Amino acid sequence: MMCRTFFHLTALGEEVSSNEPLALPSERLWDDLVAELDGEDDFIGLLDAEDNVLQIMRRDDGYWVELPRFADRTSLGRMMNEDELQALLSRLPPRFVQRHFPDFQSHPW
Repeated sequence: MMCRTFFHLTALGEEVSSNEPLALPSERLWDDLVAELDGEDDFIGLLDAEDNVLQIMRRDDGYWVELPRFADRTSLGRMMNEDELQALLSRLPPRFVQRHFPDFQSHPW
């Protein structure tokens, strides 16, 4: 499956805007992008066909994965370990909506 993605990766000195996302096979997300998450400002955003965002950030204790809710300045998300994130990336749902992520909890920004 092809994914549209945008990102900011400090270590590589690279970023891709959400205005012009890069199409990347989902199988390459882990090796090409997630493995490069390092700085506290680093993130990876994935876009579904309706431009819903699934965002991934590295934290000391794993990966924070969230569905940003721009209208109310919250996100639905949770921490994941490497195995959980790799499993999610290998079976991304067609739409990034709450019903596909039942264990995500609401968090204010």
